Amino acid sequence: MRKLCLNIFTLLLIVSCNGGDGDSNRSSDSRVPDQTSRPNDQDQREPDRPQDDVPTRIVLDPADMESLPKLKPTTYYVAKEEDTDCRGKYRGVVYNGAELTTLRDVNGKELARVCTKFYKVLLMEGTAVLNDRGLGRFTLNYAKKVNGTHRFVEMDKCVFGEGVKKNLCLIPFHTLAADMTAYNVGDVVYIPDAVDIVLPDGSLHDGFFLVRDTGGAFKGKGLERIDMFTGFQTDKENVFLRAGFHRGNPKKAYRITGKSKQKISARFKSEFPEIF
Repeated sequence: MRKLCLNIFTLLLIVSCNGGDGDSNRSSDSRVPDQTSRPNDQDQREPDRPQDDVPTRIVLDPADMESLPKLKPTTYYVAKEEDTDCRGKYRGVVYNGAELTTLRDVNGKELARVCTKFYKVLLMEGTAVLNDRGLGRFTLNYAKKVNGTHRFVEMDKCVFGEGVKKNLCLIPFHTLAADMTAYNVGDVVYIPDAVDIVLPDGSLHDGFFLVRDTGGAFKGKGLERIDMFTGFQTDKENVFLRAGFHRGNPKKAYRITGKSKQKISARFKSEFPEIF
């Protein structure tokens, strides 16, 4: 495995170009795309990074690095209806598999009927891929409550889910959910311990994350509490858990500002153009 080098004096980070305990209600109000415009199964894959021969070097200016309190990370993911057993215990409640819940959009239109256990998983994670009901598989994201009832929105551009703004897409393994009274949308966070984590496509993580999401459980939690988005890798098995990321193992981190932030944001846009 190629090792990335970080010299704390020069702060030179070599970035490879190959490159959940989630909380519910992560998404803000969003439009509802036409149901006939659903992403196909190939669109549901984890995004691959472009392949280049020479790694990109990003030099972090020390003046652009704001030290954060040690972060207490958890993870969240895109749930899949096909992988959910409708029977059994979930968050203290036992289901027999016969319970059903109707999912509706913000206007009250029925989107699907699912088993209630899966509905609860969708509420917790915020995003899920539903089975083919005649028009292909499709992604739903939490929208908001209407008259006390949870409502959802079907994704078009953001096939892995949507953050706190319309069309602000979640990027697997690079999105953080956090307290938006402590962070700003689009903040870049650098976690040194994430460097060199091997991602599903075989690339190495560069340690950079974008704050794009939130959840009800984050309100008032401050800078320390974050949720790391793991795409289709679940809370029980994902690259961050294997690397020792969990709430009981706080991680050093920095908020990146200035020209360094601009460089990192530009790289994200280049590597993930469809969902940036």
